Amino acid sequence: MALDCGRRMKFQCIGLSAGGRFLAVGCEDLCVRIWDLQAMEVVAVCRGHSGEIASLAWAPDEKQLVSVGMDSAICVWNFYLGGGVPPSSGGA
Repeated sequence: MALDCGRRMKFQCIGLSAGGRFLAVGCEDLCVRIWDLQAMEVVAVCRGHSGEIASLAWAPDEKQLVSVGMDSAICVWNFYLGGGVPPSSGGA
């Protein structure tokens, strides 16, 4: 099985979601790509680092991904799939 993102590039790090459905990949182009392993397609491309991505970690509910870069940046990505509205954090 190969992950195809349209061109050849090196992966710097990976993070598998708790349920095993999503794979986050830190790529040499400084983007984090999120793969849906059931559909075998990229469902999100996250841009925010200016240096190599060193580590990736998923929240247990698979709704957030944290990436840490050699640029000293820590990015928290909110991840919602399927066109649903993200849950509200406020009251009624």
